Amino acid sequence: MSTRGERTTGARVVLDGDDVRVRRAETWRQALAHLDRIVGRRGLIVTDVRFDGVDEPAFRDAAALDRRLADLSSIDVRSGTPASLMARCMLEALGAIDVLSHAAVQVAGQFRGPAIVPARQGLAELADGLGTLMAITGAAGLALKVDEQRAVHGDRSIASIITEMTGHLDALIAAQDARDWGRVADVLERDVEPALRRWKPVIEVFAQPT
Repeated sequence: MSTRGERTTGARVVLDGDDVRVRRAETWRQALAHLDRIVGRRGLIVTDVRFDGVDEPAFRDAAALDRRLADLSSIDVRSGTPASLMARCMLEALGAIDVLSHAAVQVAGQFRGPAIVPARQGLAELADGLGTLMAITGAAGLALKVDEQRAVHGDRSIASIITEMTGHLDALIAAQDARDWGRVADVLERDVEPALRRWKPVIEVFAQPT
């Protein structure tokens, strides 16, 4: 039963195991703003959301934000520290490194063969993945207040890792523009793939919950 001035919603909202009243909210956008204020007062952030029992990883994207609460039965929300969320992202990045390393070798092999069109498509997807990995690593340093110039594994630092990979991406672009497919394959096999293997121990430093 609702009180005067409070609209009911079709969704039961549960935050960290406790029911939460979301007043005057008709969309997930409005409900999320309310939840952000609640957890923000405790120094936390919303980290996980489930709509009707289904994980919604893109819960801050426009498609999710515009969902009407009346169309949902339940919304389960979990909160955590920014550091714990970043650590989880780093664990996912560790898995991505293995995938990207394999892709680098595979795409290099394609460039040494006759099928250049699928090779170029594979290179574009690989470049997108590398760019995302670089962005995540840089964001981790900022979120966890790590000096990017400080060596975090042997003589490797975040700054040196990102600078190294940026150079390899520039070399790939130059080779592709020159249609030097042999050079593209060489950069992927001899530079990008080994650099990814060197990157992994640096990522592991961040993948530790604080």
